[in-house]
Amino acid sequence: MRRIKVFVARLACVSLAAAGVMITIGGTAQADPANGGTTTVSFFDCTGPPGTPSGFIAVRESGGSGFLLRDGTAVFVGLIFDDVTTGQAFSPQGLSSSGNVTTTCTAINSVSGDTVLVSGFLAPVS
Repeated sequence: MRRIKVFVARLACVSLAAAGVMITIGGTAQADPANGGTTTVSFFDCTGPPGTPSGFIAVRESGGSGFLLRDGTAVFVGLIFDDVTTGQAFSPQGLSSSGNVTTTCTAINSVSGDTVLVSGFLAPVS
């Protein structure tokens, strides 16, 4: 099971890089130069299993594979990206039917201003 989680985390990293996704709400992505560059993202209108927050703010380290929720309780690993504005989508083959994608949230692409649906899963931080 751990090997699968590591694989999915690595896949998410590649997915983020391939999709060129830098999303945030209300303008440009925010970077922390003292920390090598982080991106702060606001996710909203989230749906998922019981206990899924309706929205959250998360931070992604430069080159990171997931978004650490600001409260430190979980990491949101986005795997499927659907640009609602343009109709473009990115999804690794077979992932949407694998059962690993359990949470979907909306965000705004800071570069284009497009509305983006991000689907993935919330992994608790232990």
